[in-house]
Amino acid sequence: MEVELWFQFPINVGLVTMLGCLVYSIYVPLSWYWIIGVPLAANCILGILNWVVYSKKLLLGIYLTVFHNLVLWVFTIAAVVLLIANGAYGRAVLAFLLNLFLVDFIQPHMIIYSILSRKYGGMHPKYVFFKRIYQYEFPFEKDMKEEITESPAALKIFKRDLRTNHQKLLKESYADKGFLKK
Repeated sequence: MEVELWFQFPINVGLVTMLGCLVYSIYVPLSWYWIIGVPLAANCILGILNWVVYSKKLLLGIYLTVFHNLVLWVFTIAAVVLLIANGAYGRAVLAFLLNLFLVDFIQPHMIIYSILSRKYGGMHPKYVFFKRIYQYEFPFEKDMKEEITESPAALKIFKRDLRTNHQKLLKESYADKGFLKK
């Protein structure tokens, strides 16, 4: 759970910032560059800070209050009602859809995390986080080290297979949740 809270933190910051920008644009005209740019910048900045500085107590406190899923939905519904009341129907639809699935588009921190995790042999950032915080060595890392000494070509193949297996696990996870057919 802790790994997922760490990973989702910049996403939720982007969501709340986007909702704030949409509501603020009712009172002060903002261009779409600002409405979209400010959440993207907040996501990047907090993504980098989240990578460098980690506080378990702070994240748990934030997720048990402001970033709890129910609270985020209350923020979203309040923003939608406020936008509809002021005649910004398109922005109200956008605000509602953000919390459903559009928030996935405001995740530049994932690119940053992928770049920063390259020095760990191309592991997924969630694995890197766990490794950094708990000094844990995963069983597949031994295989990675052996293949690195064997040949660079073997390392490329191993990384490709690692990505393929990760994608396969994600698909199976989504299928288990009912999002995809098995």
